[in-house]
Amino acid sequence: MASSEQLKSITQEITPKLEKVLATDSLTSQIPESLQLRYTQCGLATAALQGYLFDQHGIETERLINHLHEAPTYNDFSVLSHVILRADNLLIDPTHGQFMNFVGLTHKIAIDHDIAHLYPTPKIMVFPEEKAADFADKYAAHAHQLDQTSAIPEVLIENAPDGQLRGKPFAHKQRVYRSIWNPANYSPFPIDEQDPGIQEAAKRIVESLKRLDS
Repeated sequence: MASSEQLKSITQEITPKLEKVLATDSLTSQIPESLQLRYTQCGLATAALQGYLFDQHGIETERLINHLHEAPTYNDFSVLSHVILRADNLLIDPTHGQFMNFVGLTHKIAIDHDIAHLYPTPKIMVFPEEKAADFADKYAAHAHQLDQTSAIPEVLIENAPDGQLRGKPFAHKQRVYRSIWNPANYSPFPIDEQDPGIQEAAKRIVESLKRLDS
């Protein structure tokens, strides 16, 4: 059983390596290296991280999926989904940064306006399952503060859900973010149920990470 401190240490150490490898893989090379984990690729990131944690550290995790019925959605999707990992009672989210897009902080705006420092840190979050609501509330508070202080430029965004929580009350943001990380909303999502292309990419990424460790 991995402790919270152990997982935080491992994920902090692997973050730059994971970003580097994702940035060189054919499936994700269009995203700048420093923003790989701020993008909507939770399926791939969790699959790769799961394989790495098991192969290199013997840590078993379960992939979980949440169909985000209370969150804003893209124009061509009826509902968004989010994938995280669970190790015993610890939740691991390597792509939480993507949800700052709800207040307008997309990876493109972060690049164009040099404001990537506004994202919550660390890039890979580890927190106890029973503290998920606390984590979501802190996330909502961070998003609300950026929204209230106009830290994110008012750029025209046509692709919902980007920017769809701008100007909304804190309670509205809190409800949405709590729904994203509510453990009760998640169900098992084993790797063999993932798109085959993502499965293959995850295998490539895990092998590349292992080579960087050697």
